[in-house]
Amino acid sequence: MKKILLSLFRVIIAACASSCIVYISLYIRGEVKESFLSFLLYAFPWFIFVLYMSIFAARLAKKYEKNKKQE
Repeated sequence: MKKILLSLFRVIIAACASSCIVYISLYIRGEVKESFLSFLLYAFPWFIFVLYMSIFAARLAKKYEKNKKQE
């Protein structure tokens, strides 16, 4: 259980970091204004995407390991 929570924590940290990087790069280019609402508008969908893809990759790896053990 501890290992699962640690993995989930790492995924959430990675998703937060990547969404902040996306927002900062858009802010530097001048495409967004400095406000919390624009942060949510641009960074939150990226956060959800990275979180979903990380969970999808973990499930895929689990299926791969299960199939490898059966062979």
